[in-house]
Amino acid sequence: MAALTPGLLGSLDPTSDRAVFRQIADQLREAIDKGRFAESSKLPSESELVEHFGVSRMTVRNALSMLQSEGLVSSEHGKGVFVRPRPPVRRLASDRFARRHREQGKSAFIVEADAAGSRPEVDNLEVKEERPTPDISARLGAPRRVLARRRRYLLDGRPVEFAVSYLPLDLARNTPIAQPNPGPGGIYARLEELGHKLDHFEEEIRARMPSPLEVKTLRLSSGVPVIHLIRTAFDTKGRRRRAVPLPAMCIAPLRWHRMRQAAAKLRAGESWDDGGYVFTTRNGRPVEPRNVYRSFTRVAGSAGIRVVRLHDARHGCATLLTAAGVAPRVVMEILGHSQISITMDVYTHVVQDTQREAISHMDRLLKRRPGRQ
Repeated sequence: MAALTPGLLGSLDPTSDRAVFRQIADQLREAIDKGRFAESSKLPSESELVEHFGVSRMTVRNALSMLQSEGLVSSEHGKGVFVRPRPPVRRLASDRFARRHREQGKSAFIVEADAAGSRPEVDNLEVKEERPTPDISARLGAPRRVLARRRRYLLDGRPVEFAVSYLPLDLARNTPIAQPNPGPGGIYARLEELGHKLDHFEEEIRARMPSPLEVKTLRLSSGVPVIHLIRTAFDTKGRRRRAVPLPAMCIAPLRWHRMRQAAAKLRAGESWDDGGYVFTTRNGRPVEPRNVYRSFTRVAGSAGIRVVRLHDARHGCATLLTAAGVAPRVVMEILGHSQISITMDVYTHVVQDTQREAISHMDRLLKRRPGRQ
């Protein structure tokens, strides 16, 4: 237990209109944020806080309840109130799924744990065949049965994630994927050994409150939300390819870039991660989005043009094509919009601008004096 040494907690402000229990919660929260109470450490007891602040026990309990609802502390019956551990999970973006990690026998979770200097564990493992939900069925091409792999991930003994993987049963049955331990590199490595070379991933993410089972599995305190992530993996056979026409002025620079990349691949040798990307780092890995934007802003600045988001540049392409009279359906195919309504938003904007310009011409014509040519 952390002793109430001088300076650990301050005193109440009798002139403040903020409720006393909120002032106590503010001071405890600040002490936790500044590291005066470390993760997993025990807070001062109710009696110690009552004596320090000179308040009732109910006031202290209200303050602790407030911190518990924020997810900062957890209460253990008969033991006291403890600072809730918050182990960081650092995602390594595209690198976490790099093929070289699978070839080294490392799954994405182990790669991240190694980077954080933490001890990874997996428990609560369950592998079984089941009927997919409509959403899972649609994502996997409507299989009648799937293999579901459920497990909990821990860092240094603390639960940080609960995951479920769904695979078409005809793909996973009678393979190491159906075993509790699929082997080095995890199920992605086994999929590639079966001839399904991974091409790319699509992720959907949202925050929500946990279910009762998730609260129990992840040992969550009251009021703590969770991040819900759905990742869909595509192999090279399932990649959605489309031809993108380019202006003639772009062809020569891209050919020159391809020659430079071939030379870089020779220099890198076995360290080159061949994912088939056009623009890569010096080792063939995908370029981080923030680095692309840095280069984009540098080029825009040197050209003396206003810096915008990369997505705005794409929007500008749609605007120019529409203003040039290109049919919305053609613009949709060029930009790869999934719905014509997205393209029509741009089209309507440009049409409105054109209409305003036409009306201004009519206005000037109507204001001309009679007899003037």
